[in-house]
Amino acid sequence: MNRRDLLALMGTSVTAAWLQPLSATERLDLGVRLQRDMDGAWSGSANPLVTRIADLVLPRTDTPGALDVRVPEFIDLLLTQWYSAAERADVERGLADLDRRAGGFESTPEADQVAFLMTLDGQKGAKGSAEDTFATLKWLTIYGYFTSERVQREVVKSPIIPGRFDGCVPVTRG
Repeated sequence: MNRRDLLALMGTSVTAAWLQPLSATERLDLGVRLQRDMDGAWSGSANPLVTRIADLVLPRTDTPGALDVRVPEFIDLLLTQWYSAAERADVERGLADLDRRAGGFESTPEADQVAFLMTLDGQKGAKGSAEDTFATLKWLTIYGYFTSERVQREVVKSPIIPGRFDGCVPVTRG
């Protein structure tokens, strides 16, 4: 058994004991609430836009793309759990601005989507603008992509910590 399996087993044991006093209905309600919290901050219309932008920033080629390593979910998690309500509101306004200025971003052809994003790339914009939001999403996409385990193993092929890590080495006094 590896360390992750052991930790999962221990976590399950503790959680099962904690859930024991709850009725089946209360457990179901708890699960629904937790899932809703994990689903993120996006309204139904924003998440597909973020997904499309992440896919255009890092599409699949001979290496995995942003969608292959679940970058949109990573972005959603950061925006939900890490960003403040004001920062999330800025991103929401920026997505609306981006969609409006593109004339319905998702409904335009891919070449037009790429061309539009290229006009935004590197431009400085006010908080809540299409330029600012695209810069944020591009940064989060690249960050999420290159910190994913799959990209580290298959693409970068370089350890994050150089040298060697031996996590289970006995400690002796010298």
